[in-house]
Amino acid sequence: MQTIEFECHLKNGLIQVPKHYQNWFQKSVKVRLLATDKIAKKPQKDSINEEVKNFFENIQIDLSGYHFNRDEANER
Repeated sequence: MQTIEFECHLKNGLIQVPKHYQNWFQKSVKVRLLATDKIAKKPQKDSINEEVKNFFENIQIDLSGYHFNRDEANER
């Protein structure tokens, strides 16, 4: 069994195989993924919370004419 090794970044779940391995494309292969120590920065929790807060602050829905009827909501 021949082995090759290369590094790449996954993009939308796809692995970009380098062009100089094109002759391998017609072979059956076994794939093992090893994550490197280089971990992509995740957004900080505070920035996510701020983004969610801003999202909900910008939504304006007029419910002044809406009347909730519990019996009607629970009808089967």
